[in-house]
Amino acid sequence: MWTANMEDGNAAGSASRNWTDLPKDKKLTGVQLVIPSMPKIYVCLKNYQKYYFVTEAMANPGDRKGKITAEIIGGHDISLGVGTEIRVEVTGAVRVSTYPLDKFKFSQDILRDGTSNGKARLETVKPVEAV
Repeated sequence: MWTANMEDGNAAGSASRNWTDLPKDKKLTGVQLVIPSMPKIYVCLKNYQKYYFVTEAMANPGDRKGKITAEIIGGHDISLGVGTEIRVEVTGAVRVSTYPLDKFKFSQDILRDGTSNGKARLETVKPVEAV
């Protein structure tokens, strides 16, 4: 489950909408993702210029519906030319990685603008209620 914190103080999350339904005209201040094995703890990216969320799923041949394997949030620090990605697998395993922006492997359509009022960072936080 993800939550996007917006510059105007509102929050939106996966309980009420798809990531691609987030308005493109509202800047995000951070994105949170729950760790399934610790549902009271979220990992959070803040102060990035761009954000994204992806649900990863796998399906067997002939299977119409895939099985979710991971949820991923990411942020782009354009000034440094680096992306940070947090991958939370359904098992609860958490992986953090960084990559050069030219190696971004998803569609540009999923990127949402963020505010950058400080150094980009990763935190663990208590959840914020999403509307």
